[in-house]
Amino acid sequence: MKKNYILTMLCVLGMSLTGNSQTTYDWLNTAPDGNWRQGAFGARWSPGGLFDEPPFGILQFNNNNELTMTNNVPGTYNTHQIIFGTSNTSTRTISGNDVNLFDFAGADPKIENQSTASHVISFNVIGDNDGDILEVNPVNGDLTFNGTLNNNSSDVDTYGTNGNTVTYNGVISGTGGYTLRQNSTVVFAVANTYSGATTLNDGTLELEASIASSAVTVNSGATLQITENATVSSLTVNAGGIVIVDAGKSLTVTNNLVNNGTSFTVNTGASLIITSGTSTGNITYVRNIPSSNWYLVSSPFAGQGIVDFYTNESPALGSG
Repeated sequence: MKKNYILTMLCVLGMSLTGNSQTTYDWLNTAPDGNWRQGAFGARWSPGGLFDEPPFGILQFNNNNELTMTNNVPGTYNTHQIIFGTSNTSTRTISGNDVNLFDFAGADPKIENQSTASHVISFNVIGDNDGDILEVNPVNGDLTFNGTLNNNSSDVDTYGTNGNTVTYNGVISGTGGYTLRQNSTVVFAVANTYSGATTLNDGTLELEASIASSAVTVNSGATLQITENATVSSLTVNAGGIVIVDAGKSLTVTNNLVNNGTSFTVNTGASLIITSGTSTGNITYVRNIPSSNWYLVSSPFAGQGIVDFYTNESPALGSG
């Protein structure tokens, strides 16, 4: 009787563990068109030979069939993860209706590119609203988001160790934040409205527009690069962090700037503006000047007089 009892318990435990996984639904290489729900007659998803969109689970695209796709599921489609597999070797573009990504049994919602191709998501993405992060991972290839991303009060975390790029051409909104955790490049091409913190732990964030409601922190090994005029709420650069303001561009910090980083460079023709707060730390201004007969007639900080700058900031000339 004791042996039977143990066997029964193991069986029940095995059923419980199996029940915590989500089904992966593969896009068929025989699908008759690029619609997620039946358009032309024929199966689209496996397992089950489904003609219409799968139930909640993992959507995987692992072939080059119907590379121009439409999420034609009415309303908002709820699922767990979207994966571009290694065999999806040509660019896939998916447009259509909104997709809301949710966690399941401790696994975070995720969009991941395992292939070497670049893939484009042109539908709007909505994050989980119960605090679970949305993972974005360009493992082996780039990802471009042309639709909006509503973080829905959850953070968005970007991974990837191969230096690939995630580009956001749509607005990121919501009260959650954004964290760059590994060696990827993230490009914010439009002004984002999310109000959570922006934290860079590795890789590079390129700002082509503002994140005016977000406090930005640049940690060791990470780079913030200002490639167009941009505004941030506040900026903290910790030891090992790097900030670069490209030539002719402007970085506006609405509140405080604290720089303890390795390098903070404002290149030729660029500007750094502190509107309401204070600035702490060393900043390198790159200016093309002759070897003699030149004069500093104004402070490089907007709102600060030249006498105050010279007296209190201890400016020093470099070389290069």
